[in-house]
Amino acid sequence: NTASVILYMRTVSTMKLLLRVLYLVLLSALSYGQEPNSAGLDPCLPTQHNILQDSYRSTGYDLRATDTPKCDDKLKSGWYRFQDLNGAPITIPTTCPGRNRCGTVAPYWMNGTLPSVADNIISVQLCTKMKDDAAALCCAEPEKIVMKNCGNFYVYDLFPTMDCQRGFCAGNIIRCTVDQRSLTGFAPCTDRYPVLEGLPVLQGPLVYPDQKFEFRCRVTYNVPIDDGHRFEIAWTFNGNPDPNIQPTILADTQREAVLSGEQMKGHLNKDIGCQVRTFYIDTQDDKSPMRTTNTIFLGVKEQPELIGPTVRNNNKAFDFQCKVNFNSGDTDQQIEVVWLFDGVQDPTIVRRVLTGQDRIATLKGSALKNHINKNVQCQARLIFANGIQTEIRPSNRFFFGIKVNPGSLNINVQDTEKELTVTSTIPVVCNEGQDCCLTYKLSSSRKFVVTLKDTCKLKICSKDWDPDRKQAVFKITVVPFRNDVSRGNKL
Repeated sequence: NTASVILYMRTVSTMKLLLRVLYLVLLSALSYGQEPNSAGLDPCLPTQHNILQDSYRSTGYDLRATDTPKCDDKLKSGWYRFQDLNGAPITIPTTCPGRNRCGTVAPYWMNGTLPSVADNIISVQLCTKMKDDAAALCCAEPEKIVMKNCGNFYVYDLFPTMDCQRGFCAGNIIRCTVDQRSLTGFAPCTDRYPVLEGLPVLQGPLVYPDQKFEFRCRVTYNVPIDDGHRFEIAWTFNGNPDPNIQPTILADTQREAVLSGEQMKGHLNKDIGCQVRTFYIDTQDDKSPMRTTNTIFLGVKEQPELIGPTVRNNNKAFDFQCKVNFNSGDTDQQIEVVWLFDGVQDPTIVRRVLTGQDRIATLKGSALKNHINKNVQCQARLIFANGIQTEIRPSNRFFFGIKVNPGSLNINVQDTEKELTVTSTIPVVCNEGQDCCLTYKLSSSRKFVVTLKDTCKLKICSKDWDPDRKQAVFKITVVPFRNDVSRGNKL
C-alpha cells in the first residue's frame, strides 16, 4: 500500500509537470494579437475572466511569524483580473517585492513593462526570489504567461503554482502594523490602542489631616474628547495583583485611579505599584500590553540610622539622633519613633511622632542617666488612621557605657606587668563648656585575694573624646607585687 501511494504521488507530480510543459508549448505558439480561443472570445469580457480580490496579495502585506503563508497551488488555470478591496483595478508589480511579501514566501512579480491596449495579448515573464539572502537572484525559476491590456484593467492567464511557497502579487496597499488598526487591516491605519504620553505616575501614600491615606495612579493621555478610549488600571503588591481588588476602568476625561488605605490593610510593608492597559470601547477584548509604574514601599523600608552620641554647644551637651529614611512629599505623613535600651522601651521617655518633612528624632544625653552600659537603639514605623500601622523597622545599635578589655586578668606575682584597655562611649560634658574631667576609681571584685592601691584611678576628660570614632580609649598598666607589710601575704 505504501509503495502504491508513493507511486501515485510521483505520477501526479509527473502529470503536473507534463501539463505545465504542454501549456508552455502552446503559449509559445501564440502570436501577438491572437485571441485566446478558436471561438474568438475576448478575455476582457466579464464572462471570460475571474476576479481576484485578496488584500493579502499586496506588496505591502508582509508575512509575519504568526501568519500562515498563502499560496496559489489550488488556483484553476484561466484568465484573471485583480482588484483592491474597493473594486479598483490593480496589477502584478513590475519590481521585485522580495521574499515574505504578498502573504506568501516567494511571491511572483512581472519582469517587464505593462502592455498597451494596442499590444493586445502578449507573453510576459514572471519571476520569484527563492532564497532568503541579499545575494540571491530576484528572478529565479522564471515562468511565462500571457496577459492583455483591457483599457481600464489588465487580465492575466494564470496557472496553479507548483507548491504552497508561491503566490501571485497584486497591488501595493500597505498593511497595518501589529500596533495599528483599521476596518480592512490596511492603510489608512490608526493606533491599535490609545497611546499614553509616558509611563503612569504613582503617588502616595497621600495622607490627609484625619490620617486617612490613599495611593493614586495617573495616566497622561492628551485627547480632550472621548474618542472611545478606555484605561484599565490594576494595583500590584510586591508585583502581584490582589484578586479582591478589581481593576478600575477610566473613561472620558478620567485620568486617575485611587486605592484607599482601607484596601491596603493586608498589604502593609509591601511595594505598591499600578499597571495600565489601554483599549478602545469597540474592541475592548483587544487590550494593549501592560505598562507598569515605579513602586512605592508602604512602610519604612530602609533601616533607620542611629547617629551619635554627638557632642554639641562647645562640650555643654550631647545627644543621639534617629534618622528615618522615608521619601514622601506629603506634609501629613506621621512616623512614630521609639527609643530602646537593651531592647526595652523606657516608659519615661515619650515616643516621638515626626510630621511634615521631619525625618530626625533627637534623644538628649540627660535622658540616659539610667541607661549606662546598655545598647541604645531606635525603631520607626508609619501610623495612619483606624489603627493602621506598618511594621516596626529597628535601627543599628550603639553601646553606651564603659568596657574593659580583657574583661578579667589572671595575675601572678611572677608577672612583670599586664595591660588593660578601657573604652568609654560616654562623652564628658559640663555646663562651663570647657574641658572638664571625670575621675573613676578602680577596684577589684575579689578583695580577699587582690587589693588595688588607692592611687589606681582613671581620669577621662572632654579633650580625650574622639568625635569620629565616638569614644575615648585609655591604656592601664597593672603591675603585681606582694605586700608583706600589711596583713600578710596579699597580692
